[in-house]
Amino acid sequence: MPNKTNREVYQLSVQDILRKLSGQYMRYEISVTELCPYGESIRLDALGFHRYNKLIKGFEIKLTRADFTSDKKWQKYLPYCNYFSFATPRGIIKKEELPDKIGLIEFWVEEFETWHEEKDLTGEDRHLFIKSEIVKKCGRLDDVDIDNYIKVLEGIALKATFKTDNLI
Repeated sequence: MPNKTNREVYQLSVQDILRKLSGQYMRYEISVTELCPYGESIRLDALGFHRYNKLIKGFEIKLTRADFTSDKKWQKYLPYCNYFSFATPRGIIKKEELPDKIGLIEFWVEEFETWHEEKDLTGEDRHLFIKSEIVKKCGRLDDVDIDNYIKVLEGIALKATFKTDNLI
């Protein structure tokens, strides 16, 4: 049996996707992971917040098809977001399955060999990179009403006060 490449063996994790989201798609004044709007029993995987124009972009990460098809709660996140996107490994969700205005960002791993005799610290000459693409651009949802906006702010404040490791 032929050897598998690093890319074929590597499984994307939630942390991999969050790292790529925070570096490329969440350029906001405030970005948080695992945010619960204050007093609510829902939790967004990631959220970006622009305080000057009061825009909130929510992200839901799905690693498997089963996770997506069994999730009946993601619609409850929409009243807290002006924009909403799913972030998944490539091929988990078809863009046709998503309602209008709901976005889709896909992630995958690519492998390349270094040029010349460069090697990384482990001595390997192959490197893995997480790549991404916006498959379906999200559209603007309804405005977040003032009560939900305040719940998001209070949720961010609680995270900043008690658990700072999820502030990006």
